[in-house]
Amino acid sequence: MRQVIVLFILLLFIHELAAQVLVTENIENERISNVLNDWVSKYDADFAFDSYELARYRFKGTLNSVPLEDALDQLLARTPFDYRQLNATYIIYPKPSSKENTSERSAVKRQLSGRVIDRLSGEPLPFASIGAVKSGVGNATDTEGRFYLFNEGGETNDTLVIAYLGYQLFRWGFDWDALPSSCTFELVPSESMLPDVEIQAQSLKAIQQETPPGVFTIHPNSSGLRVGAGESDVFRLAQFAPGISGVQENSNGLFIRGSSSGQSQLLMDGFNIYHQDHFFGMFSSVNAYAVKSMRVNKVFNEPSQGGRAAGSVELLGREGDLRKPSSRLEMGTMSISGALETPLDSSGKAALFVCGRRSLTDYIKGPAYREIFRTLYSASIVSASGADADEASQNFDPQLLFQDVNAKLTFRPTVNQHISASFYASHDDLSFNYADTSSAEAVNVSDIRYSDESGKSNRGLSLRWSAQLSPRTEVFNSVGYSQFRGYYFSTDSIRNNLFAIDSTQFSYRDVALRDWSALNSWKWHGGHHELKWGVMFNYVATSSMQRSSENSDATEEKAANTTTIFIGDEISGKRWLICPGLRFNIYNLADGEGYWEPRLSLRYALVETRMFLKAAATRSLQFVQRITNQSMYQNVPDRWEPASGQIPVLASDQLLLGLNYIDDRWSADVEAYYKYIQGQVLDAAAGQFSTDIYKTFLLETREHLESMLHCSLNSKLIKCF
Repeated sequence: MRQVIVLFILLLFIHELAAQVLVTENIENERISNVLNDWVSKYDADFAFDSYELARYRFKGTLNSVPLEDALDQLLARTPFDYRQLNATYIIYPKPSSKENTSERSAVKRQLSGRVIDRLSGEPLPFASIGAVKSGVGNATDTEGRFYLFNEGGETNDTLVIAYLGYQLFRWGFDWDALPSSCTFELVPSESMLPDVEIQAQSLKAIQQETPPGVFTIHPNSSGLRVGAGESDVFRLAQFAPGISGVQENSNGLFIRGSSSGQSQLLMDGFNIYHQDHFFGMFSSVNAYAVKSMRVNKVFNEPSQGGRAAGSVELLGREGDLRKPSSRLEMGTMSISGALETPLDSSGKAALFVCGRRSLTDYIKGPAYREIFRTLYSASIVSASGADADEASQNFDPQLLFQDVNAKLTFRPTVNQHISASFYASHDDLSFNYADTSSAEAVNVSDIRYSDESGKSNRGLSLRWSAQLSPRTEVFNSVGYSQFRGYYFSTDSIRNNLFAIDSTQFSYRDVALRDWSALNSWKWHGGHHELKWGVMFNYVATSSMQRSSENSDATEEKAANTTTIFIGDEISGKRWLICPGLRFNIYNLADGEGYWEPRLSLRYALVETRMFLKAAATRSLQFVQRITNQSMYQNVPDRWEPASGQIPVLASDQLLLGLNYIDDRWSADVEAYYKYIQGQVLDAAAGQFSTDIYKTFLLETREHLESMLHCSLNSKLIKCF
């Protein structure tokens, strides 16, 4: 452990030395604006300044191997300007006037609020980073693109900086004393902007680390982030992130810090998705083009989040272009997909988005399909020879089909209100015939023909309404419904060649789950507080029906509901962020027993905007568990059941301590965590020290993800994926 920490500190030290820029110049009475423009190309630096104002001042002097920060101090020494570094950009702004009565201004609390949207489509941009450079205050947009900044200092002139993955960095100078009640900021996608003469590109980080412990966001539709078997796959991209993996290379289930995929919550616009993959793990069940933003929570920080023991994956669907209609059609090696988005009125208040995807393997069975089948079959079956199974040699005629569709209707009656309705449906079918004849074995006197059919499907629907009731108060309401179904039907035709006897055996099973949910949450923004509270309701009903040639029908049904009251706060300081939270659950199946979920997370900025110390202590509860998992060969469908006498409530306690380093090119995340899970068939404890470092590069003019490194240190065993 000591060697790992020393290595990490050494890497940071080397990076800072490499980033040091030395300026050597002999400047003869040159305008300062021209000097800065020359330094942009000569020293690969980025400056934000008012060219007109700085052109009024000149500089004369010699700089001999002077660090860039010292050179800026000398350059601006005789001017009424100062600078501040934000990430890799030096922002030059006017110094506050000495005549201002800062003591009187410090008592005034000023607020900047607004929305961040896409300039081309008008869609809101969730989880964008917002910062006022001179005041040193920052925040992030919510799921509707809204943000709030509060300033209690004496500064008036400031610069607002907005950063969002896949978009151009936005800068805006403003006066805290002359702000409108609300502002709308439009960001331009980075791939649509090219310089006039020189082609340049900026590095694109596939995964954007956030300062809360165990949280990061992904923008899956940025070019260069298309990861998957022939098409963009949101889950495959998430598996590259620290602490998340799949069971095998061809698995799309999200396994967060060693927990099973059934303990990871998948939310799509507020409703749960239980069908997480196509082709038994080869593709994710959600079309990447239907996802606008994706946030992964390895640790539940928000008090409104819960329902699973491991963590959650929040998917926000695309809302459609509010400005102009568009369509697209894509065809891969095994599937075809299309999308349509269009505004529904001329004022930009309503839009519709629809996309669908379907496999082509019932018409085209190419080499990719056959290779996938062999991989899936070999992962499910261990053949006698130990070699990979081949469907041709085993007399198989496999049919693996999938399809999914997403639709979203958005309506904004006013600037402060947002109404949306989302729909999702997915379906998988598997059928194959297998013949085991007596001609293949000398001692076998029976001919058996197996015919198996199985499938699983998921449908989801949600209606969401959010409103900004006042400059500091928001309300959010959501209702959702999800229905999951899994089934199989197996028929075995047996002929005894010795006695010329024919017989037939069959078995059938059908399982279903219905999930209703409702949420009412409130948010109040203060100067140093962001208070959140609300109530949630969840009702789950399951059924299982089984029939066979030997047994009569057997049906089992269960139902349970959970009512959750939650409250939390975000207490922010200059370097601190403290997030306490508490959830209280009433689970009625166990005679209305109450369950507590306390949570606490901390963050401290060791180096402003770059290095953070983080810690968390959380408890997460799960009231419905997956007790069987469907495989390709053995006909056992996915089966979920609510907690009862034989199935206890699943509880996960987790402690975390880590260090996070972020800049424009590197993102390093070092975490030591301990997780203890109770409520499984066998109680499980997992503790390990994990180190996850990844880096993204840009090659020439194309955004390209070159490499990601994920290392996990457990006892004395080191694994690198």
